[in-house]
Amino acid sequence: MRCGVLHNGRFGDLKHNVAKVIFIPKGGSVFSDCKGDDAYIYSVLTFCRNMNRAVVAWYEANQNHPNVSANIGRLMQYRQDGFPPYFAGRTAIA
Repeated sequence: MRCGVLHNGRFGDLKHNVAKVIFIPKGGSVFSDCKGDDAYIYSVLTFCRNMNRAVVAWYEANQNHPNVSANIGRLMQYRQDGFPPYFAGRTAIA
């Protein structure tokens, strides 16, 4: 699912062959890798945690690759002091 979203911008080619993806917000039950009828159900917090773990693991394994080194500055970054000249003083991801 993450590859479809990140690389294709859509929920397609899911291993569960479903028509819909439903993210459940914080609170209540935690869903992870669940299928209900034609829908894939996932806790948004669990999805984000899993995505973060995958990114960290990928970066640790690839950080010294020439393509990564050449392009890392173009990725979105956590910017604690803002993103001048657009705005300053507020944390942003840009």
